[in-house]
Amino acid sequence: MSFDITMPLPAAPDALAIPGLRQYQQEVTSDVVSSFIQDEALRSQLIVAATGAGKTVMMGGLAKTFIHGGQKVMLLAHTQELLDQARDKFERLAGVHTGLEKAASTASLHDKAVVASVQTMRGWDRRRVFPKNHFGLVLVDEAHRTMAKSYMDSLDYFDEARVVGVTATADRGDKQLLGEFYQRLAQPEYNMLAAINDGWLVRVEVQPLSVQVDLTGIKSKAQGGEKDLDMKVVAHRIEPFLADIAADVWKFAGNRRILGFTPSVEVARKMVERSVTAGFTKVDWVAGEDKDRERKIAAYKRGEIQVLWNAMLLTEGFDQDDIDALVILRPTEVRALYTQMVGRGTRPLTGIIPALNAAPDAAARRAIIADSAKPHVLVLDPLWLHEKHNLAEAACLVSKSEEEQKMMKGKQGDLLTIASEASRDLLDSLREKILANANRRVARIDPFTFGIVLGHEELVNYAPETLWDARQPTIEQLRALVDNGIEAEEVRWRGQAQKILGIITERKERGLCSIRLMNWLKRHKIEAANMTHEEATRQQRRLFGSGFR
Repeated sequence: MSFDITMPLPAAPDALAIPGLRQYQQEVTSDVVSSFIQDEALRSQLIVAATGAGKTVMMGGLAKTFIHGGQKVMLLAHTQELLDQARDKFERLAGVHTGLEKAASTASLHDKAVVASVQTMRGWDRRRVFPKNHFGLVLVDEAHRTMAKSYMDSLDYFDEARVVGVTATADRGDKQLLGEFYQRLAQPEYNMLAAINDGWLVRVEVQPLSVQVDLTGIKSKAQGGEKDLDMKVVAHRIEPFLADIAADVWKFAGNRRILGFTPSVEVARKMVERSVTAGFTKVDWVAGEDKDRERKIAAYKRGEIQVLWNAMLLTEGFDQDDIDALVILRPTEVRALYTQMVGRGTRPLTGIIPALNAAPDAAARRAIIADSAKPHVLVLDPLWLHEKHNLAEAACLVSKSEEEQKMMKGKQGDLLTIASEASRDLLDSLREKILANANRRVARIDPFTFGIVLGHEELVNYAPETLWDARQPTIEQLRALVDNGIEAEEVRWRGQAQKILGIITERKERGLCSIRLMNWLKRHKIEAANMTHEEATRQQRRLFGSGFR
């Protein structure tokens, strides 16, 4: 299928220049459109951006670009709130009327943009109203759901459309699964850590609860398409500690706006009673089966309820900016789910958004958040005792490896500070191992040492994130690695090879010494990682000039 966009796309990062988009949003949307234009065979791309980073705004920017290029656009989502948010952004950014395809509401074939309920579009009668080639772009909100049949039915039908999925929660395993459909991961990937460092989200403070809940022996089971702990058993295990948990929540967050996540409806109900006993007065619970849920959620948003215990209802598409404490009583092995729960509290207050948008840099934005009424969000977790479960926890939001995550376990305080200290301690120990083998005379350097010596932590514990990354290196990549002094036999994946070769290219552009020359000097106890090519060459000549053999 040919792809014709008339809107010019310069090569600069802010290529789209759409009013209302931040720099990183411009970079992502520009990358997506440019990739489609450069590769006509490319059908689908995945955007990963943190909750609160403006995923709907990015989709609105993409919609505007395609609409201006003569294409029609459809968005698929599974909740009314997500559909409403998308309609607002499409109409504001793209300046077009946006039709709604949901239940009794139907869109017109003349609508340039349509937001559609994925449940409604499952029906053949609703899909066939639109010709298969009607849309040039299909956007998928909460794209970690893409592989579900409800979504694939529509994506298979509109098989001539380009597809862009947007999600906040794709971790490494999810990306590999989604790689069965999405052909490319858009860059830059804008995760929670980046958004906090850039001053767009509030910092995360970690406070372990005093209770220890034993999860030993609990089996995992399929629940809602994911394999996770059996919540019925979890609820039984945590029940004896509810009064102590409520007392801790009162102690650490008694004056905060709290959203709690529970493993069951029964635990949510009981936490209301325990919270009142602990000292709270405005407390309630909510769940999907609660017929009064809309009234309760509205009351919580208005501030009439201080603490809302929810049984897995408010994990997606629920945005309340003044939530500044989260109590996670629902342990999970699904990192994406944990990220969703924490993401409910990382948004800054709406009132300071204009100031953040006008701030000159990240430091200024962080200062604005620090001076606001919500400088951080407090995350309270029990200490879960278990034998083998790979439980998601606060550390997994920012850690780069399992080893780093283990070093962060059980610590309290600012999450980024804890992560920085753990990363520094881990790298120090790794460097000691490298120095212990410094006398090993080798002609080439392995990827692990390469990452340590040059300070590229992403290579120290590299693991592929997409199916493309996980493929074997190409012959061309292996030859280039060997030519540049890398132990190619230690490079297992294509994505790994690409990262290493990219770093080598960047070093050449900066005028730094080659990896071969760096290796040679290192064998003679000279650290040349940051030397220019000229400096390293002088060192080599000095050694030869002193009679070295």
